[in-house]
Amino acid sequence: MKPLFIIIFFLHSSFLYSQYTITSEKIPVAGDKVFQIKADTISISPGAMGDNAVWDYSLSLSNDTLVTFYVNINTTPVAESFPNSNLASFVTQKNINIYTYYQTAINELSYIGTANYSKSYIFSIPFQNPKTIFKYPFKYKDTINNDYNFFLESAGVQNFFYGNYSMKYDSFGKIKINDKEYECMRLHSVDYYGDSENFKESKISWKIDSYQWFIKESKFPLFSISYTDKKSKQQISSFKEVYLTVSN
Repeated sequence: MKPLFIIIFFLHSSFLYSQYTITSEKIPVAGDKVFQIKADTISISPGAMGDNAVWDYSLSLSNDTLVTFYVNINTTPVAESFPNSNLASFVTQKNINIYTYYQTAINELSYIGTANYSKSYIFSIPFQNPKTIFKYPFKYKDTINNDYNFFLESAGVQNFFYGNYSMKYDSFGKIKINDKEYECMRLHSVDYYGDSENFKESKISWKIDSYQWFIKESKFPLFSISYTDKKSKQQISSFKEVYLTVSN
């Protein structure tokens, strides 16, 4: 019976995948660059959650590529509005540079505001209370949950926005994308901000529900699915986005 037990144990263990801890080595630095291709969202869903999960996706990729550049804040046009920032990133969409400002530390990554810049206008939104988006080390089943807030000025009127960000390392296993397989882990985050602390009571708000799959070899997600609900004047619009990272 002993040899049989060994064989059975070997077969069982071959279907187990390793969970791993995200360390501060994964913190972005100036000079990092991420290329993500937008994919068709039909029949794409987050799938299973938990230990040794298996995800299998067949993606139809578009020609729409999102490139994110991480840069020194001194190269950005409104660095003075974010004196506590030591890292920024930007993407260019419709001739507008969208800057995100961060504060990095040994064991934490915080998002402290954003700014939009074009030839015709510029505005910045520093957070009064920063949003902690990562803590290191981050292990399986670890969670983050914190409130943040900011003012947004429109037509000379300042509106106060409440925000809450939560994230959980909820799963690990294997992901298969267009016949390529990777051992991976998954993070699930929910980011809400609006003019009321409650989405149902808000007149203007955004709620973004995201799933991101990471592999050991990269500090950025290999694959992501996000669901966005936007409320404006009691009208709610919803959309889904799927991205595959092709290089970083």
